[in-house]
Amino acid sequence: MSGKGGWLKTYHTRRAAGLCGMCGLVPSIPVRCMDCLLARAAKAEQKRAAGLCARCGTRPLAPGRSYCRECLAAAAGRTKTIHATRQAAGLCGLCGVRRPMYRRTACKVCKQQQRVRDAARRAKGVSP
Repeated sequence: MSGKGGWLKTYHTRRAAGLCGMCGLVPSIPVRCMDCLLARAAKAEQKRAAGLCARCGTRPLAPGRSYCRECLAAAAGRTKTIHATRQAAGLCGLCGVRRPMYRRTACKVCKQQQRVRDAARRAKGVSP
């Protein structure tokens, strides 16, 4: 395949067929097979060990994070877009499955999970 466009077409064709988007084998989790998942995790760990962003691999890590500031900002933008789209459809902004609680943006299940996560972070001394 030449260029990024060809690779993305192959990836999406494989995913539509229910295969691993990376290698074309039957995945053990919804998106990737275990071999591709482990290979990706190992690559990310190598980048982090070198002090580089685990996503782009070109910029230094943001303090205390696994990604650079630019990749963190891009991820935050994607998250806000997804959240807004789900809210506009009348769904929970976090899961996109259930209806949110009255005058809230999250459903009861997601809000409870968020409370548990925040409590664990507070216990570690990390601000939620």
